[in-house]
Amino acid sequence: MPQRFIKINQLKPFKRNVNIKALVMEIGETREGTSKRTGEPFKLTEVKLGDDTAIVMATVWGDTINNISEGNTYEFIGVSTTLFQGSLRVNINNRTKIRKSETPIDKSSVNTKRNMSTPRRR
Repeated sequence: MPQRFIKINQLKPFKRNVNIKALVMEIGETREGTSKRTGEPFKLTEVKLGDDTAIVMATVWGDTINNISEGNTYEFIGVSTTLFQGSLRVNINNRTKIRKSETPIDKSSVNTKRNMSTPRRR
């Protein structure tokens, strides 16, 4: 059965097992720290993803960042979404299946005017 993908502009907070196809537009610096909740060390990298409907920030956890590179289009299968400081985020971790897409998204076709991670006003 083929995977069902949603567009970035359809993302909503607090969803699990979502599939998106997106261009990796920008990869930020990797940061390391210790979880206040568990005391466990963590590593994360902020990544900007885009498609023809919008852009969104993603948090890539651990060494999963080694599976993607800037300028390539991927199918992210099984991501979750959350709100971080009022900003919609996509979480990509070691349980997320990542496949390089056979149909790349051209950077010029990405809708950068609609940023799904812009903090929501209450």
